[in-house]
Amino acid sequence: MKKRMDKKGQLDKWFIPLIVMVVAAVIIILFFSGAFGTIGEIFEKFSSVEIAAQACGSYASPEVNLKTSYCDLFQKVEISGTKQYANCEYLENYAEFEKLGEECDSIKVDRLAKEQCQTLKDEVLVNGRPCYVDGQGEDEWGLSKENPLLIAE
Repeated sequence: MKKRMDKKGQLDKWFIPLIVMVVAAVIIILFFSGAFGTIGEIFEKFSSVEIAAQACGSYASPEVNLKTSYCDLFQKVEISGTKQYANCEYLENYAEFEKLGEECDSIKVDRLAKEQCQTLKDEVLVNGRPCYVDGQGEDEWGLSKENPLLIAE
């Protein structure tokens, strides 16, 4: 009787790790075959308003007080299903975080937003306003659709 129980105990000892290894192998194969999307898409999902808000709150904290990062850094976020670039001051309308005690220099922020628009290759929003690089006319930032490097003053 004892021999049968030993064999059954040995089977149980190897069965569970074998199942775990097979499941892990299947997940790894699916990951590298692209079933879960690319690594960039996975990390892009983490670039949400919530994560940006955490960064903004740390920039504004009295211990850190990084006004330049708070005002001048445009982070890629998704707001209401639309991917765009926004600084912390703009994100104040969309997330709860510790706010900077003073306002950002709106002239400087607009200039930096225009520069951000110039570096983008497609139509996208910066602080909720569209940037254009082709077509005709001007966008809301004063960038010419015919010549995106020409900034209207």
